Amino acid sequence: MINQFFIFSFLNITFTVAILAQVLYLQKHSSVNIMKLIISSGLTGDKYGVINITVLSNILEQILDIIIPTLEPNITFFMFSGKFRYDFLKNNNTKEFEDYIANIYNSSINEHTLYIMKELYYDNKNRTLVDCKNYLNNLTFSDCIEITERQDLTMRDKYLILGMIELFPGQFERLNENFRDDKDIVLTAIKRCAILLRVASNRLKRDKEIVLAAVNQDGNTLQFVSEELRDDEEIVYAALNYVHSLKYASNRLRGNEKLVLAAIKKDSDVLEHASEELRDNKEIVIAALNNCGYSLRFASNRLKEDKKLFLAAIKNNSPYLLSCAPINFKRDIEIVLAAVSQSGITLKYACSELKENVEIVLAAIKQNGEALQFASEELKKNKKIVLAAVTQCGTALLYASQELKENKEIVLAAVKQDSKVLMCVSVKLDKKIVLAGIKQWMYIRERLPEELTKDREIILAAIKVDDTALYYASKELKEDKQLVLEVVKEYGDSLRYASDKLKRDREIVSEAVKQDGYALEFASEELRKDKEIVLIAITQTKKALIYASKELQHDKDVLTLLSKKL
Repeated sequence: MINQFFIFSFLNITFTVAILAQVLYLQKHSSVNIMKLIISSGLTGDKYGVINITVLSNILEQILDIIIPTLEPNITFFMFSGKFRYDFLKNNNTKEFEDYIANIYNSSINEHTLYIMKELYYDNKNRTLVDCKNYLNNLTFSDCIEITERQDLTMRDKYLILGMIELFPGQFERLNENFRDDKDIVLTAIKRCAILLRVASNRLKRDKEIVLAAVNQDGNTLQFVSEELRDDEEIVYAALNYVHSLKYASNRLRGNEKLVLAAIKKDSDVLEHASEELRDNKEIVIAALNNCGYSLRFASNRLKEDKKLFLAAIKNNSPYLLSCAPINFKRDIEIVLAAVSQSGITLKYACSELKENVEIVLAAIKQNGEALQFASEELKKNKKIVLAAVTQCGTALLYASQELKENKEIVLAAVKQDSKVLMCVSVKLDKKIVLAGIKQWMYIRERLPEELTKDREIILAAIKVDDTALYYASKELKEDKQLVLEVVKEYGDSLRYASDKLKRDREIVSEAVKQDGYALEFASEELRKDKEIVLIAITQTKKALIYASKELQHDKDVLTLLSKKL
């Protein structure tokens, strides 16, 4: 038999409740799968009841049916065994209890004991234990506001407070200092929201169990911990789930090589918060660089000027370190070449002499053509350099010399890479350039040289990206039956741009309205009186009837077809 004593404070009266009930005696029979649960008092030995369980369902309910009727008013209970505990008023989720029983049932253990402890609870409405639990499980946010505003709220309302925090942990901040100094309440609050450690009492910020619960969930809460626990290795290790938590650790631990290395494995930026001594430790810095080269910016000045380290950092996907490199590294061909080969734009940070270096600039623009903007003015005039740049990135043409911006070979290469370049080039367009940049027809059409408006290939290519392109064709092409026929088969509405002669052409108009009934609007007056043409148009869309002649709008055959479509 186990003796257990609990001391409770109630209306400033301290008394001891010593209740122990042996709840479950589990015995599996070898022949059949039966668990015999004997519920008895640990103090008197009296049996409260016996449950024979053959299936793992409704076990908790059966136990409660036996225990609850025996309880006096304002008494609740919890069951426990070892680390397992089920508190009737606090635990809303019964799964842990069910899993616990199932594990015992399915194990090789033949006997097991659970214990029940009783304790007082207070309810200002004098609800029964079951009603009180239902109330706590169904608290609303409005209920919680009312609770925290109660003037008579004391520690006797502990279960009410715990139930409220379980559902709405943010309400913990509204509680007075007495509640924020209660371990059970604080532990419940931070398990739901670790950052609430911020408003716990100073005493509990020194409580290791409380602090571990908080930092295991959110390492950032280390900032709210007492000075002595910021110097606790177990606490700080647990807090490393948050990258920058090391900065809240004690000076001693920020100088702990083993701890800092463990932190660096999670995120190399932790080096920023290591002690000055460790930021000058080559082994530590190399460990950080292996994770991310950019962490070199947190190393000591001495190690930042170590060329081997700097080069290793650059090569580890950290080319932008060149921006904060010592001036001698910005003049170093090996270092600058390593940087621009990964990110051409870092040419910006090289010294002016290297911006004139053909090898360096070529390496930069091959990675990113727009690096041309940082090349020397002389190299912006270099056709080989500019051609390489626009071949990689068409918009690099913007940074070429004025002379090369007007070079058709350069422009063509740029347009082939990115047709949007046509928006900003001033060179006279030729057929190759137009066809290369046809996707940007909207920027071409107004600048199209007259001789190119007569080019059948250009107009047909333009039609594929803009169905109004026929409008920009020459008069000759607008009268070209073969071309117009090809266009209206795909875009009937383009009939509007055809010559008047072709608008009278029955074959042209028939194909146009077949593709788009509304094209009837642009047919000649004579063809809008043609019943066959009109029937084709309204077959495609009934609303095309408004463009037919008045006679056909009332034609029996036309109306019959229209009624079928309706």
